[in-house]
Amino acid sequence: PSPDALAPGPPRKAYETFARPREGEPCDDDYVRRKAPLMAQQVAFLHRHEQARRNELLRNVDDATQALERAARPRHNVTVVLDNLRSAENVGSIFRTADATRVCRVVTCGFTTTPPDRKLEKTALGALSSVPCDHFEATIAAVRHLRSRGVYVVALETTEDAIPLGVAPQLGDEGRGVAIVLGNEVTGVDKAVMEECDAVVEIPVFGVKNSLNVACCASVALYEVLRRWGKWESRVER
Repeated sequence: PSPDALAPGPPRKAYETFARPREGEPCDDDYVRRKAPLMAQQVAFLHRHEQARRNELLRNVDDATQALERAARPRHNVTVVLDNLRSAENVGSIFRTADATRVCRVVTCGFTTTPPDRKLEKTALGALSSVPCDHFEATIAAVRHLRSRGVYVVALETTEDAIPLGVAPQLGDEGRGVAIVLGNEVTGVDKAVMEECDAVVEIPVFGVKNSLNVACCASVALYEVLRRWGKWESRVER
């Protein structure tokens, strides 16, 4: 059958990307010599992907039944506040972590990219639909709104008086809940926003760089909160 008859999916995409000549491109021996290794690598990848899908010991493929069951469970009392993040890829990655930790919501502020957005989906990988999202034009307004509801609001930032994440008492109250404010990749959390927060905490670093990527920070902070709340103790609880 003609390659155009292939059903949409990974095989068709592999053909279109690695094998099909572009318009005006000669399909000669040199073309085949250049494309054959790439196509072989893609076929090997598809084979590994199918093996992983069939392997019941691995959990690297989403389970639709399990996803529906987890979606019905109560969300953890954590809110993620994004203070003018410039990278849609970072925001998408944070949404994926927010889904994995089952936070109650993500709040995008200012010019932070907000769903629906195609760029977010590149790193969120389907998590945008599973995480509730609100948007505030001003981060200060979001912080004040959360504090008015009794939520501890904590800015994650590197300052001289910041509390190390591992010992910050503000993260320990599951009943009251916590909101973690993550700042712009270049300028960090705005100073005026920090002044509105209940505390400023930091992730200790031991290398040359002063801080981690903001999406990495989100992962570390969210899992530390869940560890404090005893959510790691049993896989059954997930």
